[in-house]
Amino acid sequence: MSAPAEPRPFRRSRKWLQELVCNHPAKLAVAIRANSPAVQATTIDWRSPRAPKYLEYRDGKALRALDLEHLERTLASFWPARGPVWDALGVGLGTDERFLVEAKAHIPELVSSPTGAQGSSLRQIRRRLTDLKRSLRSGAPADWTGPFYQYANRLAYLDWLRAQGTPAFLVSVYFVNAPDVPEPVSKPQWEGALRVLCSYLGLGRHRLKPYIVDVFFDVLQLAG
Repeated sequence: MSAPAEPRPFRRSRKWLQELVCNHPAKLAVAIRANSPAVQATTIDWRSPRAPKYLEYRDGKALRALDLEHLERTLASFWPARGPVWDALGVGLGTDERFLVEAKAHIPELVSSPTGAQGSSLRQIRRRLTDLKRSLRSGAPADWTGPFYQYANRLAYLDWLRAQGTPAFLVSVYFVNAPDVPEPVSKPQWEGALRVLCSYLGLGRHRLKPYIVDVFFDVLQLAG
């Protein structure tokens, strides 16, 4: 019998986030708090990714990882199955805060494929994103199910959790100077790309802004 195959190592943003969450969790918690006056937690219990499989969760599994299983039925009526897959999930110790994390290591990762949903699922997604776009006062003509669909659906999920009374935060970790991407990115380059994203979606100052945390992490910080 042949030996089981070794799992393929994660690359790029997944690799760096795995390193950060599993080996430097305090650095990530400090950075989140430093970049958001609304965050109260000083320590975060990271529920994913965790060794040895470093799994990522979506839908009901994500809610269970966050001790929010009581919301599973409500989620099913809000968003169709196979919703956002979260790069990391955390719970603030001593608080009710939940942290939903996305990680990027180079600018092309900001652009996602449009939704592949069809039929009633597509209608449900369009309805939710149209409602969110209106409530955030976006006047952009852009279709939120298009090239920045991933960012838009993360915003929708954040809005839904907060509407359920959960003090949730959407954390985007942007890795600077990652050596294993085609074109390593500086912090000013990330900031410029994010301005384009927000302009496309028509997002300025809006009611979810205090609960969105952008963290720029130079991979050299992970060596210390």
